Formats: sequence, C-alpha cells, structure tokens
Amino acid sequence: MRLFSQLSQRPIVQGLTAGVLITLIVLAIRAIGWFEPVDLKIYDWLLRSRASPEISDPRITYVEITEEDIQRQGRWPITDAVLAETLERIGQAGPRAIGLDIYRDIDVPPGRAELDRYLSVHPNVVVVM
Repeated sequence: MRLFSQLSQRPIVQGLTAGVLITLIVLAIRAIGWFEPVDLKIYDWLLRSRASPEISDPRITYVEITEEDIQRQGRWPITDAVLAETLERIGQAGPRAIGLDIYRDIDVPPGRAELDRYLSVHPNVVVVM
C-alpha cells in the first residue's frame, strides 16, 4: 500500500492516470453516440468550406433530373428513350466525356434499343456500374 501511495504522488503517474481516464471517458461518450451530431456538423462545415462555387471549373456542366422533371414526365424512372434522347442532345455540344450517374440494371421501355445504340457508338459516355 505504501508503494502505491508513493507512486501516486509522482507527477508522471498522475498524468498517465488522468490521460487513461479521459481517454476511457471520451471513448465511452463516443460509443454512446453523443459526439455524432457535433462530428456531422463539423464534417458538413468542412465540406462546404472546401467546395467553393467560385473555384468550380467552367468546362464542367452538371445536368440533373429534378422533381419538376419527374412530374412533367409523369413517371419514374425515366424511360430508356428519354435517356437516349437526352444523351443525344448533350452529345451534340461535343463534350469530351459524359458521366451518367443513373444505375440501370433493368430495361425501362420504350427505347432500350436506342439507348444501347447510343452507348455503343459513343465511348465517351461513362456509366455508373
């Protein structure tokens, strides 16, 4: 017992003990999930501060499908024919590449033949897999 009281008097042992206790408390709070909202807010802030619209490349154009577009079409997902026609119009502008972030694992008739033909003729279209 005397050895323990002598060791506990040393600053290095006190510092190590405090460090271990603080680490355990932080790990417990993190496991419970109390830090998650703060972590997410900081992460969102970092992403927003990094992606500045003033720095975006003017050579890149984003085309998106909005809720208004879906309402105008009256269905979702859009048909293969509409997708093929859209790619054709974008392709007329002469882009170096077109990235298509719409996953198609099944046909959405009509127009699958037109979409397949466009994709086979234009190797600059990169489709998400």
